[in-house]
Amino acid sequence: MATHKITSSDGSCPVIISAAQFTERLESPSFAALSPADITAKAAQAAIDHALPKARRAELVAAIDTVMAVRTFEDSAPVFASPFGRSNNMPASIAKRLGLSANHLIWGTSGGDT
Repeated sequence: MATHKITSSDGSCPVIISAAQFTERLESPSFAALSPADITAKAAQAAIDHALPKARRAELVAAIDTVMAVRTFEDSAPVFASPFGRSNNMPASIAKRLGLSANHLIWGTSGGDT
């Protein structure tokens, strides 16, 4: 049985090492017209699910205090607006969908150098 720690090597902050993706295709029978925040939250939830055994996930979710998002073209230029909705605070929208009480919400600036 694997043992998972939810702290950094010096014990000062939580670290998640996990990866996941979620895609939604227009031609798919399960297409639900999800917003970018919904899609991002689904990918983040899959990463959380992959990071630790089910019995430890609540501990992990409680330890997350920062949500950071990269600003997309849709966020910066109205011409690229998504027809499926838009968040005016993407990190807060993701945190809400995941049930997180993150103290730090960071949304990168526009400009392509985030």
